[in-house]
Amino acid sequence: MTSKYQQQEPSADIFVGDGEMARLMRAHDWASTSLGRPETWPNALKVALRLLLTSRFEMWLGWGPDIHFFYNDA
Repeated sequence: MTSKYQQQEPSADIFVGDGEMARLMRAHDWASTSLGRPETWPNALKVALRLLLTSRFEMWLGWGPDIHFFYNDA
C-alpha cells in the first residue's frame, strides 16, 4: 500500500509520519548538506530515522562527518 507521502515526495519512505519533525525533514534541502540526497543514504540511517520518527519516546540521532542531529516530536 502506498501512502499519500510516497506519492508526493521521494524521501517520504524515509521521513515517515504526520509529525512536525517528519514534515520538516521531508521539506529540508538535504542535497545542500554533507549528507546529500536522502535517497543515497545508507540503509542503516534510513532504518534508524524510520524508528526515530515513529517512536512515542524521546529520541535523537547524530550522523555524518558534520554530526547532523535528527529529533522526533516527543
